[in-house]
Amino acid sequence: MAALGAWAIRRRAAAPKPCPMRPLEFLPAGTRRPMQLAAVKDLLEPSAAGGLGPAPEAKPQPPQQDLQNAPVVLIEDGIVAVYPVDPNTVPGCKAEYTAADGETRAGVVIAVRKCVAFVLPASLDASELSVGTDVKIVRDVYNICAGASATGRVLGALGRPADGGPALSASASGVRETPLIQRVRTVDERKKIRRNLHTGVKLVDLIAPLGCGQFLLLIGESGTGKTSLCLDAARGQRGMGTVAVYAALSRAPEDSDAVVAGLQSTGAMDWTTVVTAAPDAPVVERAAALFTAFAAAEAVRDSGGDALLLLDDMSCLTDLWQMIVQMDNKISTPTSEAPEEGAENEKSEEEMVEYEGMLVTAESAERRRLLSTTVQRAAQMSDANGGGSCSVLGVMPAQVGAYSPGGLKKATIDVSKYETLSEEQKAKLVAALEKRAQVEAAAAEQSGGISRETIEEYMSISDGQIFLEKPTAAAGWNPSVLMTISRLGLDAATPAMRQLDGARIRLDILQADDAASNSSNAAAQRQERERAAMLREVLRQQAGHPLTLGETVAVAFAVQDGFFDGVPAAQ
Repeated sequence: MAALGAWAIRRRAAAPKPCPMRPLEFLPAGTRRPMQLAAVKDLLEPSAAGGLGPAPEAKPQPPQQDLQNAPVVLIEDGIVAVYPVDPNTVPGCKAEYTAADGETRAGVVIAVRKCVAFVLPASLDASELSVGTDVKIVRDVYNICAGASATGRVLGALGRPADGGPALSASASGVRETPLIQRVRTVDERKKIRRNLHTGVKLVDLIAPLGCGQFLLLIGESGTGKTSLCLDAARGQRGMGTVAVYAALSRAPEDSDAVVAGLQSTGAMDWTTVVTAAPDAPVVERAAALFTAFAAAEAVRDSGGDALLLLDDMSCLTDLWQMIVQMDNKISTPTSEAPEEGAENEKSEEEMVEYEGMLVTAESAERRRLLSTTVQRAAQMSDANGGGSCSVLGVMPAQVGAYSPGGLKKATIDVSKYETLSEEQKAKLVAALEKRAQVEAAAAEQSGGISRETIEEYMSISDGQIFLEKPTAAAGWNPSVLMTISRLGLDAATPAMRQLDGARIRLDILQADDAASNSSNAAAQRQERERAAMLREVLRQQAGHPLTLGETVAVAFAVQDGFFDGVPAAQ
């Protein structure tokens, strides 16, 4: 590692300095000087035209030829770091290199940070390269094959077949080439979300409806039924003309197998494409599988169809970000020979900057850029651009206890109110509480979920969320009605649902809860609690039984016309 560090330092010394700023990547690139507020805001301002690369024009420009050559400086966990590259290098473009056997192989640039490109070999085998191997970065977009012929198939990262079937070919009928990482569509290329995408899941269709082109999060700890809800949403597309794309990215092999088996047993594979990753796949391969699922759904959208993309789960995206930062720090912070520069680097990344009206660290602002450009890939295209749509339901597995009262945030332990305790007893109490907090934090870390801070970051840039709590004794999903909301889908409800005001069920439940809490009359409290329990029971639904649109409308009609009033929740 010392030799590698010295070699990388020599490479950096020979590179042109300073590295120019680049306003078009996941992250704000540039020199290691502390970033100024105006520059960061300009770099990170969300732009539908910007996407993951430099696309200020409404239409993509013709691909350019060879851009540059740069050597490999680090290889870790399947990802290849190439330095120095033009900071204008676009994620999603091609990379070419000569393997040890003399053959020219291809790869794809997954991300660029500062002047380092992170490349995934198309073979998914990073051992084909070694430190010092020259990599050619070209401006051509890296495409995969997707489209109608992918329906019913199980694919891996980069569209490789994972079901034993033949590889998809661009020359085959119903197959089209589509970018692995497509630029975010401009406002002019989209239109307002006006259509509803029916899922067959009551708690979605009634209290958080999903509009065509909308991005909804599905949040919950392990065991809350997130996968079963996604499966029913895919099954619910029967006869709807919507193509479902299911990204089964769990690390447990039995989970991916169960997804395919569950879809096959109900015939849902007839309109579904499954994208998966091996249980032992590195983070970059899992992220590539997530991008592959996006590309498959976008191929349907760009053909004028409607696609429902189910991302189960999205944790690989935050893992990829952490990996990129760690690798970049190893390459660009040669603390052994330049301690002052290393200290300045650390300071600049921790400096507070304003982003979208919030004060966050520069590194957090960079991460938010990656997340927001991913969320913005959900879109309802304008009629001039085919009128297709890509709607997304993204699973966010929460850390255990992240949403218990106080969450996992370290709270101030105040023992001053225990006036009868001696100072020694207070000290012991504080120690016991701190130890319990450490145990809870360790358990949350082992659960493999996403932190509350990151989930809430996603919530702030998405179009709403469905929050699932631990199930009660009764069967079916247990949503948190208070935290479940759709910011766009209400306006896109079907005419029947708008007439019945089906989404009012959420407001009725919250009002009943509030009345039961604040009423001084015991009888009134009991009545309101019974009404809230009845309404929650209306939303309850067993997995494996998605409802048709007509059945969902009938439920909303029965609630609004009082057919269930006075009926005990147990019935």
